[in-house]
Amino acid sequence: DQVNWLGNIVACTFLPVSLLVPVFCTRFGIRRCAEVGVVTLLISGWIRYAGTITSLSSESAYALLILGQFLSAISQPIFQVLGPKYSEVWFDLKGRMTATMVIAVANPVGSAVGQLLSPLVGTPRQSASPLKPSIVMRLIVFCLRQILVLAIISTAVAPALFLIESEPPSPPTYAGSKAPQSLHSLLCAMVGKVRPDDPAYMTPHERLDFVITSSIFGVLVGATNALSILSAQYFEPEGYNDSTSGLFGATLLLSGVMASIVSAPLFDRVLTHHLGIT
Repeated sequence: DQVNWLGNIVACTFLPVSLLVPVFCTRFGIRRCAEVGVVTLLISGWIRYAGTITSLSSESAYALLILGQFLSAISQPIFQVLGPKYSEVWFDLKGRMTATMVIAVANPVGSAVGQLLSPLVGTPRQSASPLKPSIVMRLIVFCLRQILVLAIISTAVAPALFLIESEPPSPPTYAGSKAPQSLHSLLCAMVGKVRPDDPAYMTPHERLDFVITSSIFGVLVGATNALSILSAQYFEPEGYNDSTSGLFGATLLLSGVMASIVSAPLFDRVLTHHLGIT
């Protein structure tokens, strides 16, 4: 359960943070949202590394590890929710879908790389200290090298934040020049409480499309996350080793990434007005 909650805390944090990102972005802009995401990611990496100090008790180490996971869970939805808005503000119709895809696949690519590389640093048994035989402490020591590498990478890429601007000198499209609609306006549009002349108005057909697309996407993401988190527990009892279990999870994610890389340019330049059919 303790291991599973390292993944569950991300899912539990994702939803409330996602609901707050549009509000924060409307008030403070893309750059300020990105700053919050980078800072929380940077802090989370080093807090998790602090949890690997061998002088800590297993309970204290796990508390630091779960706190680091919580902070990293804040940064993840910030960049994923900002992706479509960033593309709308900075790119025209011929590149918007591709730009959104690049931002969106960064998360599964990182997950796939983690699935592949994690078994290469050893196993909990190999990494365990003979003086601290508890299961939780073995887990903490096992994660030492991985977490240190993650903290170093987070620190190295953090200066890229200074390359992010809130908006270009001139909007590439009309939609890019307009302020984003609020979550309240979306909820009102979904229940038909918006006038037809309001920019947030949605026809009954558009509302149905939105519900279907959101439902399918939510189910697929939930299934993918569950398999990624629990892949080792599913496959190792059947005789598969750590490397093979990680490869199963990485294959699931990388196949989706490849499909996105192929389909996004097609949506931008060929299938722009046929999204429903595809």
